[in-house]
Amino acid sequence: MPSPRAALARTFARLPPVARRDAEIRQLSSVVRKRSRALVKQRERAADLQAEIADLRAQVRREQEKAAASDKTSRERLARLKAADLRISRAAEPTFSTLLAQQRALYGRLRDSGGHALHPMSRTEYKLHNMAFAQSHGLRTAQVFQAWATVDEISLDALPDEFVLKSDGGSSAHAVFPLRRVDGSLTRVDTGARVSIDDIKDRIRALGDRARGPFFAETLLASAEGSLVPDDIKVYTFYGQPGQVLLMRPAGTRRRDAGRRYLDPATGADLGEVIPGATYKPDIPVPDRLPEILAAARHLSLASGSDFCRFDFYDTPDGIHFGEITPAPGDPQQYRLEHDLSLGARWLDARVRVLQDEAAGRPRGLVWGTHPHEWHYPSGSEPDDMANWPRSVSTCDQWCVRMS
Repeated sequence: MPSPRAALARTFARLPPVARRDAEIRQLSSVVRKRSRALVKQRERAADLQAEIADLRAQVRREQEKAAASDKTSRERLARLKAADLRISRAAEPTFSTLLAQQRALYGRLRDSGGHALHPMSRTEYKLHNMAFAQSHGLRTAQVFQAWATVDEISLDALPDEFVLKSDGGSSAHAVFPLRRVDGSLTRVDTGARVSIDDIKDRIRALGDRARGPFFAETLLASAEGSLVPDDIKVYTFYGQPGQVLLMRPAGTRRRDAGRRYLDPATGADLGEVIPGATYKPDIPVPDRLPEILAAARHLSLASGSDFCRFDFYDTPDGIHFGEITPAPGDPQQYRLEHDLSLGARWLDARVRVLQDEAAGRPRGLVWGTHPHEWHYPSGSEPDDMANWPRSVSTCDQWCVRMS
């Protein structure tokens, strides 16, 4: 017999409101169970889809990696083809860089063999010599205050408060010290750093062959536009014909940091980045006296008798000043192929013109002018017995004024 409690529960459950509530609960429980099963299935499907997406993404990555590898292979193959084409082009037609390498090698062999003075253009490696040569053709140069045969003899006491100390032989401005006295101390104009005469002498000694004596002090030239140090104006000439103009703006003591701008000498137009990787400054102004500078470079180029030579000038408030001659520039000269080929063609054409003039009676090598010039070599300091070198002198009526 059921207990009174159980009987009471059955009776309570049969009450209409309670029965309806229990029926709704059962119905809702059924719905919840169905939705729970559906949610489980959806979660399982979502997991399957996520796995499929992960697989698809992995496939895409693999395809991308294959494509990248294929593209890299294609780029490497194209680079090899371009390099091969470049080698073929440079071998087929002499370029400026190959001819320059030959010229450097020739000077090196002459120097090593003791016959350095035998080649006329070897003489142009000496700054004091070049200044005298330029003066003989009526060009202005910086005033030389004093010259010393050796490093130990250098004394700056009698010099003005501003000057430039240089070595006669050397390259790439290694031994060029623009100096100013400030409060009794020497200061580099280009960097503002304070130095002592002993510092400078130690630096010169450390340079070895890159700073060959004698040594001299000259005027610190002002810039026409007011900068601390004037821009270098370097004209690449091919026996009377300028091939390009390099405007170089100093930046401290490291030459590779100097800003560059290359110009077409015929039009003055910017040639752009003809040397990949160089530091370009397209805002370096074109000198107002560029036509005068180009005329001087043409004249000296013909007077030099060289198929190629670079002439440096400075534009100052007092007019243009000759700087130096560089027969075989040592700084980077790796031009774009088309520019390299163009300069190489100019070089070969110039060589032909030199040979033609020599066949017509032109003296070989440098032809000196008739203007007064100063000779600042201390006694016994002339390199390679320079005093014994033959020197041709001309009024420039024929060999120095021809405009080929």
